[in-house]
Amino acid sequence: MKKITLDFFTDPGHGWVRFPLARLVKLGMVNEISPYSYQHGKYVFLEEDRDLGRLTARLKREGYQMFNWKHHSTNRQSKIRGYASYGSN
Repeated sequence: MKKITLDFFTDPGHGWVRFPLARLVKLGMVNEISPYSYQHGKYVFLEEDRDLGRLTARLKREGYQMFNWKHHSTNRQSKIRGYASYGSN
């Protein structure tokens, strides 16, 4: 059984999973991510409503069956909201 750990960040209004851009490329998903997700450096922060579901579905097709979630939350607006929208750079 393949396992993967995903970092899940939340603020009072939304949530995102941090995922390496290079790994997104390997999965063939770069054109499937919406501009509601963000990119910063070598990471993409996939928004929870649509893009995260696409990622977990693809990972399941790749044989991942165990998802470990590392939760990071803040009661303020997340700095992720200040990153560039995915696909804008």
